[in-house]
Amino acid sequence: METVSSENLYDLIIVGAGPHGLAVLARLFESRPSALYTDVESSRLSFLRKYAKRPLESTDTLSDLKVLVIDKSGEQWMAQWNKLFEAFEIKHLRSPLFFHPDPSDLDSLLAYTNAMNCTCDNLEISGVVGKEQSKHKLKKKCKGGRRHSLVTDFNERDRQDYFNPSSKVFRAFCDSVVARYSLQNMIKQDTVVDIDYVPIHERHVGPRSPHFALTLLCHSHKLYTKALVLAPGMGGQPNLVPQLEHQPRLGAWCHSSDLLRTVFPPAHMTQGERSTMMVIGGGLTSAQIVDLAIKRGVSKVYMVMRSHMKVKHFDLDLGWLGKYGNILKMQFYQAKFEDRANIVLSARNGGSITPRFAKILRHHERLGRAFIMPQTTVTDASWSGSSWRIILRRRAANIDKHETVILPKVDYIVAATGTRPAFSDLSFMQTLRAKLSMDTSAGLPHLNEDLQISEHLPLFVASGYAALQLGPGAFNLSGSREGAERIANRLETFFASEDEDTATVVKREHLAGNHCNYFSLLASA
Repeated sequence: METVSSENLYDLIIVGAGPHGLAVLARLFESRPSALYTDVESSRLSFLRKYAKRPLESTDTLSDLKVLVIDKSGEQWMAQWNKLFEAFEIKHLRSPLFFHPDPSDLDSLLAYTNAMNCTCDNLEISGVVGKEQSKHKLKKKCKGGRRHSLVTDFNERDRQDYFNPSSKVFRAFCDSVVARYSLQNMIKQDTVVDIDYVPIHERHVGPRSPHFALTLLCHSHKLYTKALVLAPGMGGQPNLVPQLEHQPRLGAWCHSSDLLRTVFPPAHMTQGERSTMMVIGGGLTSAQIVDLAIKRGVSKVYMVMRSHMKVKHFDLDLGWLGKYGNILKMQFYQAKFEDRANIVLSARNGGSITPRFAKILRHHERLGRAFIMPQTTVTDASWSGSSWRIILRRRAANIDKHETVILPKVDYIVAATGTRPAFSDLSFMQTLRAKLSMDTSAGLPHLNEDLQISEHLPLFVASGYAALQLGPGAFNLSGSREGAERIANRLETFFASEDEDTATVVKREHLAGNHCNYFSLLASA
């Protein structure tokens, strides 16, 4: 049993200050979440609280919680997110306006852009839903001989257009969410090294129930918490190209996840001489790196991808976002965890590029600055000390044959090949992994419906690692609010039971399950 001082003891610790961590904490402090109240109910409650002669008693059991958020990137919310957007010079998000971490209203980001008069900064997503895809125009195309399906994945009654918010507006919106719930001073910049679950003895108080013990890299004392939420980014093991894995990195190549820690492009490529770069990968990050390299002075960029270039607005199939999403989710929830992992991989279908960036790449290609090489793989790469000699294998026009392409001089390589989720291999999970039976599929943990690793352990998992419960949208903003709702509901029950004696909790459970005599309640009234 470990002895703990009160200053190192917390009710809740969240690991990760990204959008998923922010969504969880904001939901905990939201008294009227949109997932539980309709707009009419929320307005009525707001009116009663404002004009009631006697202040309404609050039933919130979470206002006095002692909460801490730990993030290795900084002491501000969304620090890693903002650094990545600045490093890649990303102007707009890929997600539409209704994907955000605010629990109060689905359309709160849209309302914010209107209130701040910055709707002009949003980028319209054309060709998905809205005025340009009306039934009249679709029928006209069919009559004109152009084949076009009249069936759409989106609700035809919802005629509003979709927009991508600008990075600047989204950042300001998240700051407003932080300010509304007073979450500014809850973040500690540090790295979690190890997590354990141990019984404790609070100094000057006595024995307490088991708590999570967190060992930090830069903190001399362990931190202890009743409940723990893991919301780390998906920075798993990089998918490295075998031909590059054992080659020297310094000045020769890097993975896209290293760009925050290095100068890009390297100084020797922007000193006036003609330079050549190769980017491996067919996703949006690859396209952004190609565009960024050309803007910063690289003369020529080869973009090598193993499949054809997939162009779509979102990284999910549209069916998951539209009116048939419930059908796909029903099929998803009926499947076993192993099958769910395959469904997630199939729905995301590898890397894809937005129409906007596809247009940018084609523009660079017309100018002779970019060379897009689909259905191409790297078969050999040798570093001479100053440049690469690359041998590629490309599918020819005849799909049954391949041709060999040699790139004699490439100055630098960026592998934008993504990462593999590996929850069990996270460094801080090794102690808990030895104590708990932790099953995974495709690197993703098996969680219950409340996103807990174990029903009897207040350990929750958010972000993409919850994809086997939330579906393929868990990897991005679309899964932040749903995951936060599930975790917050369970935490509210957990902390409420902490404040009540066991007899009361058992009585409530029996009453909810219709296992008690209602007349027996009169005796305790």
